[in-house]
Amino acid sequence: MQTFLKLGKMLKLDKVELTYHSLIRMSLYILGSFMALSIIVGRFFSTDSALHFNTLAETDYESAEKEFVVKLTADPSNAKLWRMFVDARHKALFQSLTASGSYVGITRNRRKAVTFHLSNTDFDTFLGTAVKPSATVLRFRQKILASGFSGPIPDNLSVDKSEELGRLYYDKKEYKKAIVLFYMVLEQTPSNSEIRILALKSTQRSNPEEFLNLLEKDEWRPFFNDRLLYNYYLQKGQYHWMFYHLTKDTLSSYSLQSVILSLIGGFCWVIFLVHLGGGWSWSGKEKFYILLAFVLGMISANVCLGVIVVQEHLLDLKDYSSTASIGYNLAYCILGIGLREELCKLLLFLPLLPFLSRLRENYKILIYCSLVGLGFAVEENMLYLTSSGSIQLMGRFLTANFIHMLLTGYICYHLVLAVKNKGRAWDGFTTALVKMIVIHGVYDFFLIDPTMASGGYSFFSMMIFVYMSMQYLSLMMTSSPPRHRYVSLTRVFTIVLCVTVGAVLFTLGVEVGLKVAIKVIFAGMLTNGIFAYMFFREFNDEVR
Repeated sequence: MQTFLKLGKMLKLDKVELTYHSLIRMSLYILGSFMALSIIVGRFFSTDSALHFNTLAETDYESAEKEFVVKLTADPSNAKLWRMFVDARHKALFQSLTASGSYVGITRNRRKAVTFHLSNTDFDTFLGTAVKPSATVLRFRQKILASGFSGPIPDNLSVDKSEELGRLYYDKKEYKKAIVLFYMVLEQTPSNSEIRILALKSTQRSNPEEFLNLLEKDEWRPFFNDRLLYNYYLQKGQYHWMFYHLTKDTLSSYSLQSVILSLIGGFCWVIFLVHLGGGWSWSGKEKFYILLAFVLGMISANVCLGVIVVQEHLLDLKDYSSTASIGYNLAYCILGIGLREELCKLLLFLPLLPFLSRLRENYKILIYCSLVGLGFAVEENMLYLTSSGSIQLMGRFLTANFIHMLLTGYICYHLVLAVKNKGRAWDGFTTALVKMIVIHGVYDFFLIDPTMASGGYSFFSMMIFVYMSMQYLSLMMTSSPPRHRYVSLTRVFTIVLCVTVGAVLFTLGVEVGLKVAIKVIFAGMLTNGIFAYMFFREFNDEVR
């Protein structure tokens, strides 16, 4: 950690007067660097991600089509990109209304002309250059999409067409129809491992009993991956093996990008917490426990994932949805999400309890407790970013990281006080635990319940966030003794926010373009301003 002190001296942060001008200038330098890097990387390193092409197709379909043509001309065997191109073309045509020989589409609730790089004839000719899948199969896919899947499954389909139709039904979550087609393919090509895995997944979703039988068959056993195996052991009730394969599947699914970005976002908050508590001068043992608390928090996220699977299997719970009642969704968010996440974090916090119960400084205790929550958020971010893409970066890095820090920090802080002081201090811990579980659940409820989200009530989640943030910061500042800091908290926190936002801008800028990235995170930037104001107000640093 002395490295950061040397870096601060090299940058002369202690020599810079704390003024609004210097803070704005520093922020623009940091954000500008990330934006410039985004432009450079986006220019020289292309991406084939679905997010990139879907976003580009929605905002400027002609440019998307041009890029499809360039990439597929260079790599005509890119099956994933060919299918993406056919689907994007169909969507653009479907959203268009013929008017005076031109196409008029509706994009983002605005009437906007949709132009195509290729005419229908040129598009069909270009499909003829496809290597994998064949042009015949792609034209068949195009025909099925245009028909809206009406009518029964056609007879006498070739193997390739059966596979393509099966994939389309699988994407539509019509698994029973998909299975029929996949089995037709496997009768002719039993070594087709990709289709065999899709058949297993379809069977697991539509016929759990048959899915259990397939592992006993020699021709299916080699194709069971960790995801299928954890579902198999879950159905069998062998939860220890389920948890083993679930953990392996989760860790192996993380993309390098999601790991790096999540760690950058988490690392920024670690620096802030260490600086807040003056951790640069802590003993070597205390610095080790900083890392340990963070890692235990990350482990707790994986434990929580296993608890989710077992809980929903044993209690036959359904996830919150648009069809469930508001009461059910609220109960699910509190007794499902809030309860299990806070208890899992609390469970993995327990190894730190003997060490923390001997500490005299309450602010150190609060920082260690907060690091467990931060570790949980970082691991959860990896999972969300891998499954949902980088479009969620802004919300996850700003609010999710901090909300987990303050919830866990508050609960575990009162647990340590209860162990140290005993007696009525246990009442304080119980109250804190119940209060944070309810707040956690209600906060999520306003964000994810369809009725709340569509009615604009998600605003209340921000009110809860602001209220809890003020409570947490007040506790942190009052428990921390006044001290002279080499670099002000205001400056460090500004750097944390700028690096976080810069990382989001860089990632989204590479994938969807800097202009679109700025639009996507604009609302988050407003939240960022409220967020920063709360912190600056509590820091009470003199800014000229």
